[in-house]
Amino acid sequence: MINENQVSFTNYYVVLTAYNEEQTVLESFLSIKKAIEYSLKQHSELVNVSVVFCHNGCTDKTPDIISDIQKRYSDNKITINVLLSPKGKAIAQNTCMRHIRSDYVAGSPIVFIDTDVLIDEKVIDIFLSQLKLHPNLKVVGSHPIPIPYEGNSFIRSFWHHVLNCRAYFPKSEVTVHFAPEFHPYADTDPQPIGAKYEKRSRF
Repeated sequence: MINENQVSFTNYYVVLTAYNEEQTVLESFLSIKKAIEYSLKQHSELVNVSVVFCHNGCTDKTPDIISDIQKRYSDNKITINVLLSPKGKAIAQNTCMRHIRSDYVAGSPIVFIDTDVLIDEKVIDIFLSQLKLHPNLKVVGSHPIPIPYEGNSFIRSFWHHVLNCRAYFPKSEVTVHFAPEFHPYADTDPQPIGAKYEKRSRF
């Protein structure tokens, strides 16, 4: 039930960018697909989810895998579009946003997910629920846990843990900006990590 202070939407977008992710992109997408399907069950007003993939400057089989994903998993509830851009995550995301603008449904959330992570099936539902409950929120963030590196390279393993420190240890936060207007949401509707740690976040 949506009360008068909540917002509603019939569509949302999932933006996925990929650069040389042939080892992870399919497994990552399948976890995202489960989360999309879960959100469709929890939010009966949703009629469609638009997934926008953009591979950028790949030199491996990532584009072929994404093309196969589009063929196998597009249906009447999940629309999958595949784009190409020059190398660079920001360039790929901007390419996706230009595509979305062409048929954007006003008020629809846009969810950005990396293609080297696995997500729990409830993640998107949590995002949507928070945006419904708190119309003043513009951004809802999380700390995704990357797919573990299981190779034998010490250097790759080392950098994997360094670059994903915040993902493995979400209570650690090293940032610049402080947003006290976020604190009331943490007090009234805390996430499992706890209001104390949410209020330490910087945005």
